[in-house]
Amino acid sequence: MHVFFVLNFLVWGGLVLLGIDMLRGVSDQHVPGYPNSGQISYYVRAPVVMVVFTLGTYVFSLMRRPSRLPLAIEVLALLLFFPYVVRYSGGI
Repeated sequence: MHVFFVLNFLVWGGLVLLGIDMLRGVSDQHVPGYPNSGQISYYVRAPVVMVVFTLGTYVFSLMRRPSRLPLAIEVLALLLFFPYVVRYSGGI
């Protein structure tokens, strides 16, 4: 359980930092209309939601007796990374 939590936190947390840096780079170029709300949602808000979701699942697993549900949720969150990053990078 802890391994998947750490992996999710590093992967999604890294995407948050990367997204913030990318949006800063775009805004520093002073291009009108960029970054737009869709870019902000995709590159920052979605990874932040996954980090909060991962932290919530981890806290839930600490509060309850051991079960497979938090582990399954953590594995699912890690698997959601791959389709997300394909769109994030513009394809394969």
